[in-house]
Amino acid sequence: MKYLFVALAEHGEASSSDLVDEMLRQIQKSYEEHGTNQLLFGHPFIHRMLKDMVKADVTALSQAQAKVEEGEEKPSKLKLSKTIAKILLKHFDEAIKGRGVFILLELIETKETQHLVSKQLKAQKQMLKDALKKNPKAKGLEVLLKKVEQV
Repeated sequence: MKYLFVALAEHGEASSSDLVDEMLRQIQKSYEEHGTNQLLFGHPFIHRMLKDMVKADVTALSQAQAKVEEGEEKPSKLKLSKTIAKILLKHFDEAIKGRGVFILLELIETKETQHLVSKQLKAQKQMLKDALKKNPKAKGLEVLLKKVEQV
């Protein structure tokens, strides 16, 4: 299933797929793991798939831009990455307390998607610091905070 979603993103077809739309709705639902409730985008497999989909979305944009230079078609607008960023920012508290932080890292580390999250992350820098104080072992959160300070 992961490869299907990544392929849809890589070919620029994710934004027109009902399957992807439904998956994006489902990842906002909670599940219980080890006695704590989390949102599905923080699940070990799902957060990795979403990171790969963001990478594939950027790849699709690069390929589309190359085709524009050859006079073929207009590039996509990173619609999938925008949607994933909106979901993570909507559920910001849950994202930074779980594996969603790694998807935020992917978004801020990639030049093409950085603008989607950098303003919000800068505005929430104190919240990131507070979350890191509560959980100093959260390496993903630590790296995210460093990236936010560099942007």
